[in-house]
Amino acid sequence: MKQAAGILLHSPTGRILLLRRSALVSSPGTWNFPGGEVDPGETPKQAAIREVEEEAGVLFPSPRFIKTIVNPQTGTRYHLFAACTPPFVPHLNPESDGWTWVYPEEMVEMHLHAGLRDIDW
Repeated sequence: MKQAAGILLHSPTGRILLLRRSALVSSPGTWNFPGGEVDPGETPKQAAIREVEEEAGVLFPSPRFIKTIVNPQTGTRYHLFAACTPPFVPHLNPESDGWTWVYPEEMVEMHLHAGLRDIDW
């Protein structure tokens, strides 16, 4: 079963960091949390920490677990963690071509990645 993990980075005021997926990856132009596949021998938490460091250039060694979401169509298990941080300017890798800090209510206006759009909060 395929697994993925990511970290919802949120500010003390409630804004959330979203990255816009570049043309180099699937679902280009959509917004999502930093995250990606869990590598063999890696825990979901280790994968989430690694992915955020790769995609946003920052290290969050102690994210808190929120939930695991299973995509009913693909069976992929997505493990979501969270960490609170003051807003910062991420250092993007080629997987993303933009970033923004938004309040959750602003996300309804955005072209969200299907995995993010379908989360049952």
